[in-house]
Amino acid sequence: MDTKQLVLKLALEEAGQSLDVDTLDDRMRLQKAVYLLQAAGANLGYRYSWYLKGPYSTALTQDYFAIAEAVRDGDAADGRSLKDEVARRLKVAAKILVRPQQAKEIPIPQWYELLASLHYLKTSEGYTGAALKRVLSTRKSHLADYADLGIEHLKSFDLL
Repeated sequence: MDTKQLVLKLALEEAGQSLDVDTLDDRMRLQKAVYLLQAAGANLGYRYSWYLKGPYSTALTQDYFAIAEAVRDGDAADGRSLKDEVARRLKVAAKILVRPQQAKEIPIPQWYELLASLHYLKTSEGYTGAALKRVLSTRKSHLADYADLGIEHLKSFDLL
């Protein structure tokens, strides 16, 4: 496991995220969790573009598969830890990942997909207000009913 992968592994563990990559939902959850952690101030060095399921990083995909393989092969990075300042930043950033009570009916991967998509559409494509909701509804009709809830959540973290 290289240094960037080790930092990613430790960061995901610090943020309370499972390293499972077995299902599409697992991989989508990881993609969006890292996107949101970065948006909230924990820069892990990944760049994103728009894909079918929202913001997507090819480099992140390669890294989480490499981590999964390394862990299966016994490389658990035992005894290594993040610097205190990085761990502190991650703890603060990870609060964005806590699903509010009003969103409990939405599965975690889809909740993260909603938040990451709204944030990306605003910050990378410039959509705001009604246009943001309209574009979300067009690109992600399965999440359209939750747009206001996602917007409210992101605003509570000053991310919209």
